[in-house]
This record gives sequence, structure tokens and C-alpha cells, in this order.
Amino acid sequence: PVVYLDRSAQLVSWHDLTERLAAEEKFRLLFEHSTDAQLLIDEGGIAECNPATLNIFKAESREDLLGSGFLSITAVAQALKAITDQSPTGGSSECILQRLGGGEFPAHVTQKRVEYKGEFVTLATIQDLSRQKHSQAILIESSKMSSLGEMASGMAHELNNPLAIIKAGTENLLALAEIKPIKPEDLAKRLKVTVQMVDRMAAIIRSLRFYARDSGGDKPVVVSLESVLKETLVLCQGRFTNGGVELKIEGDSSYCIECRPVQISQILLNLLNNAFDAVSGQSGGRVVVRLTIAGPDVEIAVEDNGAGIPVSLREKIMQPFFTTKEVGKGTGLGLSVSMGLAATNGGNLFLDDKTSHTRFVLRMPLSAVLAEKAA
Repeated sequence: PVVYLDRSAQLVSWHDLTERLAAEEKFRLLFEHSTDAQLLIDEGGIAECNPATLNIFKAESREDLLGSGFLSITAVAQALKAITDQSPTGGSSECILQRLGGGEFPAHVTQKRVEYKGEFVTLATIQDLSRQKHSQAILIESSKMSSLGEMASGMAHELNNPLAIIKAGTENLLALAEIKPIKPEDLAKRLKVTVQMVDRMAAIIRSLRFYARDSGGDKPVVVSLESVLKETLVLCQGRFTNGGVELKIEGDSSYCIECRPVQISQILLNLLNNAFDAVSGQSGGRVVVRLTIAGPDVEIAVEDNGAGIPVSLREKIMQPFFTTKEVGKGTGLGLSVSMGLAATNGGNLFLDDKTSHTRFVLRMPLSAVLAEKAA
């Protein structure tokens, strides 16, 4: 009761719940029919979950998930804590989670605070990335094999040259042996050349095996730019030599980065192949790999002296399946895959649009091992 105009009265108020009920129904439908796992988490653990959660985590019933035990067993609790430590109001991250009964899977976890039954709780959304990661791996391998195909003729020439030298030297030795005894110093001289040619072929095969192996499960390691460039250039040098295109390296390659070396090699090889194609057939074709320090990062720029990329195409050049090459000469995956690999390794790949020629830049954080040198 209240007093109104010196008289006792009742105060009655109405709240229109139409919008609230509609919002709750919309939330319920999205929650129940989402293909991602949806978890409502309060202080006691999981208060509610949707059917997709059972499927993703291979649970037999909701009772297997409710409470706090499930969060620890599947590493969801650790993932949510990592997000909260970064941003108390919510956020997202990628991580590896465990399924009930064994097995792990890559996941994208998002959390935010929402109101549920009059209280604020945590809404965790978990997307299973297994298929996405598998598709990405297929695209990466497809791009890698495409690059190998472009280099095939050059590598064949690089192997044929030392083989021809070994064959000719061996035939000369056999011919001399039939005429007279071979002097030890002459034999040593010819065998030394043979060893050098074998070492040259072994380096090509070693680089090929390094590049072709599956790097999906590799962990980042600290490696010098010199070693990555060496393995990469062995694979493409023959193509440049045979095509009459000059290839130069400028800058200090002793700096180190933390990365998956095979993936960085794949990025550089794709950029070098593209640069070669851009100047192949023109007089004075030239490609430069330039290494420079940019603050805490190192920039690996691949620049050619070709006609450059038209302004109208620059925004599309990184899109999947977009290519400016002739039919049959490009998959359109190289740059988009390379950009993804750069991001996976903590770097960034971009087209420098401030030059008249084509210049792609791979920017990678310097490893702490030699970061002081750049200061």
C-alpha cells in the first residue's frame, strides 16, 4: 500500500514481457540447434548444454557433462581460464581439447557473459576445427606440390649436370686405365670432382626431402634465415639459371626467427616462383630477395623487375583460387596459403603497393636469440 492524496492506495505496475520472451525463445532456438557446442557455466560448473556438445565430445548423455568434472577432463576449463586471463569480459582462442573416452581435437573457444534465469553466467561456444584443419592441410599440400611441379624441370637439369660430369669423368678413367696405369695424383683429382658432384646432388635431394615432408605436426624452432634460404634456393636455383633470370640475395641472413622452417620455405618458394614467372622471357629479368630489420621484426622481401600487378587486381591477389597466370599454370592457392602459413608462424605476408614493380614482404618477429643485434 502507498499513500496518495492523503488516502491509502495500491500501486500496481505492469511489465510487457513480449520482447524478453521473444529474445529468450530466439536464444533457446539458437542454443539448441547450433552445430557448435554451447555451454552455460555457473559457479557449480555446467548448468546447461546443447545437443551438439554431446556429439562433439562423444558423450552419451547430458548427465555426463553437467557439473564441473567435465570441464577439467576435456581441458575446457584451462581454455576458458586462458581467455579470462587475457580479457575478463570475454574473448576467444584456439586450443586443443579432449573428447570423453580419449582423443583430442583442435577447437576455437569463445566465451562471454550472458543473463540466464535472472543470473549472469558464462556462455562458452566451442567449434570443432577438425574438418577445417584437414581441409587447410590438403590446400597446403596441394600448393606445395604445385610449386614442386613448377621446379621439376629445373631440378632435373640440376641433377643431370653433375651426373653428366660424373659419367664423363668415369668413362675417361676407364679409357685411360686400358692404355696405361693411372697416376695416383690424377686419380685423386678426378675422384675429388666426382665427390663434389655427388655432394651437389645430395644437397638437392636433401632440400627436396626437407621441403616435401609433412610439416603439420612440427613445433616452432629457432632457425637462422641463412639456413632457410639455403634449403629454398637449392630447389629453385636451377629454374632461374636455365631461364636466364638473375637471382640475388641482399642483406644480413644471420638473424634468427622462431618458426616451422618447412612452412617458411614454402612461402619463399611460392614467392620466388611467382617472381620468376613475372620476368621469365623478358630481357634482363631480375629477382632480389632483400633482408632488412624493421623494429622487432625482420622483413624478407621478394622483388622482381617485371611490369608489376595492376592496381585493379591488387586487392584480389591474396584471395583463394585467384590467379593472373594462364590456365594450367597456376592454382590460385599459392598466395592465400602462404598468407595463412605466415600467420600460423606469427608473421605477416603482404604486397607492398608503394613500388612500381611487384614486391611481396614476409615480416617475421626476430627470435630473442639474436634480437639484441638488431637494436
